[in-house]
Amino acid sequence: MHEFLNLLKSGELINHLTITLQEVFIGFFIGIFAGIGMGLLFRWKQTLAKIFLPYIQFLYSTPYVAIVPLLMLWVGIDLFFKIASVVIAVLPIMTIQTYEGTRTVEKDFVNLLRSMKFSNFQIVKKVALPSSLFFIFTGMRLSFGRAVVIAIVAEFQASTAGIGYLIQYSAQTFDTTKLLVGVFIISLISVLIIRLLVALEKYIIKWHPS
Repeated sequence: MHEFLNLLKSGELINHLTITLQEVFIGFFIGIFAGIGMGLLFRWKQTLAKIFLPYIQFLYSTPYVAIVPLLMLWVGIDLFFKIASVVIAVLPIMTIQTYEGTRTVEKDFVNLLRSMKFSNFQIVKKVALPSSLFFIFTGMRLSFGRAVVIAIVAEFQASTAGIGYLIQYSAQTFDTTKLLVGVFIISLISVLIIRLLVALEKYIIKWHPS
């Protein structure tokens, strides 16, 4: 506790935490919106789904930690590298979850709406997207943990700031207390964000039993 307060008072902990959360949230939201968009697109453009969905599934099943060194070689070691790492961890989950959610809408019902002159945009907005919300929120909860892990791993690889850097530097200097503070604070933030997502899901999807 004493070390935690010292890190807090000095501003070191806040600085490291701010950098890591910036990487996580930017990559997380890009991955969410890109994944939802791709999932909806694949549902209405089955040709694209047949071509690209297997690659998305392959990316999902690939140990994402192993992708980090490759990304570092391709894009460098700046902020973009960490954000790109998070996006790659989040996007496959969100794409697959959204796509599976849209498949709960019966084709006959979609055909009925089209016969009533509903455009694809209207069908997505009024039917497909609302039907996918439970799947989307599940994907968000699952992917946030991955986003945090991949950001920390990216900081292990190449960073001079961030919680990942703090943990790695503390391990190298045998500073167990600082290491535990780093692990504790990022774990606490992750749990709080996931609980917030659960609360948001309950608020938005009141009809669905949690």
